[in-house]
Amino acid sequence: MNVSSLPYVALVLVMAPLYALSPRTIRPWLLLLVSLAFYGSFNWAFLPILLAVILASWLAGLTLDGGRRSPWLVTFWLLVVLAPLLFYKYLLFWFTEALIGLVPTSGLDFGGYGAVLIPVGLSFFTFQGLGYVIDIQRGLYPPERNPARLALFISLFPQLLAGPIERYPSLAPQLRAAARPSPDMVLDGLVMLFYGLFLKVCLGDGLGVTVDAAYEAPDRIGAATALVGIYGFTFQLFADFAGYSFIALGAAALFGVRLTQNFKQPFFSRSIVEFWQRWHISLTRWIGDYLYRPLGMRVIGVAWLPRFWQEALTFFIVWLVMGLWHGASWTFVLFGLLQAGMMLAYGRWSRGRRGLPTLVGTALGMLLTFHLVVLTFGLIRAPSVTAYGDMLAAMLSAAPGPVKIADRSNMLVLLAIVLAVETARRFPARMTLGNRVVDRVPWLLAPAAGLWQRCLAIAALILLVILMGHDEGRTFIYFRF
Repeated sequence: MNVSSLPYVALVLVMAPLYALSPRTIRPWLLLLVSLAFYGSFNWAFLPILLAVILASWLAGLTLDGGRRSPWLVTFWLLVVLAPLLFYKYLLFWFTEALIGLVPTSGLDFGGYGAVLIPVGLSFFTFQGLGYVIDIQRGLYPPERNPARLALFISLFPQLLAGPIERYPSLAPQLRAAARPSPDMVLDGLVMLFYGLFLKVCLGDGLGVTVDAAYEAPDRIGAATALVGIYGFTFQLFADFAGYSFIALGAAALFGVRLTQNFKQPFFSRSIVEFWQRWHISLTRWIGDYLYRPLGMRVIGVAWLPRFWQEALTFFIVWLVMGLWHGASWTFVLFGLLQAGMMLAYGRWSRGRRGLPTLVGTALGMLLTFHLVVLTFGLIRAPSVTAYGDMLAAMLSAAPGPVKIADRSNMLVLLAIVLAVETARRFPARMTLGNRVVDRVPWLLAPAAGLWQRCLAIAALILLVILMGHDEGRTFIYFRF
């Protein structure tokens, strides 16, 4: 079931009232049943994989609870939880011919990306289970004794497929309380749900047609087509992934659950460090808590290594892992290493600088960061490093060629709408002008928005989805990771 499809919206809008009207003791069971059925709708053979990760996480939590454990035992359980992900992402690649007919694989349409074998959502719910196990091993909280409760935490359907990656202390108590959503929460949820659909089916899917055409033959396109392809993909990826995240936040809110906001206007970032604090926030925090800081503490212990090289080694290892998590290919390796290099360079440049940046400095920082992001994100889309080089060469050349933009006028209108919304959301609801504190006009998705503004926003978004949405049913890009 495509998350951006009418059946999914119908599922959410039908089950949410049923959930709210059910007795509180039944609600978690109802939500668990819906979550498992939803995941099974992609491929019923995927369900045993999800249940295996849940069971492994539950057993690992029980085993690692209570005092210090052998590092070998901890490693064993972490590998058990990771086993399905490691198999599909890295081992199946080498044994495809022998195993392709014996294991369930993804049959989703990923547009110009080609076939992807990994079951949808495997990376995300594995990371959620893995974070739970590591927290138990650290003694941060006691393990969940009830396997059904842990199953609901890991398999909650709005965020099951592509996050946000939630932490047990923030999500599990909400699921256990099974509270009805307030009217305000319902309205906010509907706004976020339809804004996510708008981003995905109007802007993301529309740009996908143009981007796929540009990347089909990067060695035979003109400069303008390459330019549109590279820059268009960054906006496509944002609309696609942020769209899913807003759909997830909105759907969860209709069931009385608040999820982590995964995007906070990343294209307004003043540095590459700030960008990764605003893009895919739940993954960045997960990597920081479970990989970057533990690794950094170990590297600091290498006394003979100078401080700069300790920092550099930590950055490059973390970003190499991040790159390989996205895919086992040289494009993702290079992507990770470039991110590490840029963050390290920014850290060296900014060290010792004090004071607030000037308006010009802020604008230049945003401009430079945006272009660096665009140029490196092209690696995620390119099928190979050679193809990426061809795209850059074409973009920098003066080669003529037609620019094939699907629904050009529509794309400009949609980009303008998204830019206006994201700009409004970037600034606080209250601003100081001179000696006065003033409320700005409530915008879409702003907490200050009133009843009629949210109802108007919902109606406008539904109308935009109907009139300007693409009905090709393109799968979310991040499902392939």
